[in-house]
Amino acid sequence: MCARGASGWLGRMTIELPAPVILTRDQEIDLAKRIEAGLFARHLLDLAPCPANVVPLRPRPPRGELEAVAADGDEAWRDFFLANLRLVMFIAMRWSRRYRLDVEDVFQEGCLGLATAIQRWDHARGTKFCTLAWAQVTCWVRRACVERGGACEAPSWWMDTQNDLRRRHGELQGALGRETVTSELATTVGRTSAWVERTLAWEPPRSVSELPDVEAEPEPETDASARMRCSIGLAQMPDLERRVVIGHFGLSGRAYSYESMAASLGCSVRQIKAAEVRGLVRLRGLVTDMAEQELAA
Repeated sequence: MCARGASGWLGRMTIELPAPVILTRDQEIDLAKRIEAGLFARHLLDLAPCPANVVPLRPRPPRGELEAVAADGDEAWRDFFLANLRLVMFIAMRWSRRYRLDVEDVFQEGCLGLATAIQRWDHARGTKFCTLAWAQVTCWVRRACVERGGACEAPSWWMDTQNDLRRRHGELQGALGRETVTSELATTVGRTSAWVERTLAWEPPRSVSELPDVEAEPEPETDASARMRCSIGLAQMPDLERRVVIGHFGLSGRAYSYESMAASLGCSVRQIKAAEVRGLVRLRGLVTDMAEQELAA
């Protein structure tokens, strides 16, 4: 299918939803067939007329009949689209609450996902439309929430952690039947109360330049051999990765922010974060190899 037919009125749509309409499987197939017929009729209308010296294999229907079929296809698209707007609103409300965004903005992105689902749905395959629509709308809505929430270059793992903590918070409240305290939630997730409070209070940044440095929890004291393995591993790492890991975690006595390291090293913040991830993975592998060698000896 094609999005043509929706472009004329989609931009004027408001957040006020029409009366709920639940389409049966047969009704969805009928609307899809009408949309396809309308698209084909519009294709014939857009074709140039045949030259006078060419005899077509099949006579073209009258122009008035084609225009009627095309108009019926546009109407079918409109009915199909409006009947699924409550699905879009349901998904938009869930994701807007997670990322604390305006539900109207998220809803508009979901409408684009719904239009994409209508384009891609093949009624001949025997699957219901909602199976494809749910995935398409969720994909568009989540991408919009991540981008507008400032996570396009932010640590997505941290935002996922925050969303998971909020979900578990709601489940715990439902199980207890009352408001929970931070210590109860911290015990459930196996974290400290300070970590839970900081995670729930953290706001997604609007740009990567406003991304706060999330302080790591204090690690228990390690023995001298572990510190020695870490020092040897750092010496074997590439220069950029080593300087980023040492600077950000304060291994030289002072911790530096991503922005300050990016300015001093002549890199972007995104490159600094990528180097940190690579460096930590490399350092973990080097330390593990040295520990295994010591045990084998």
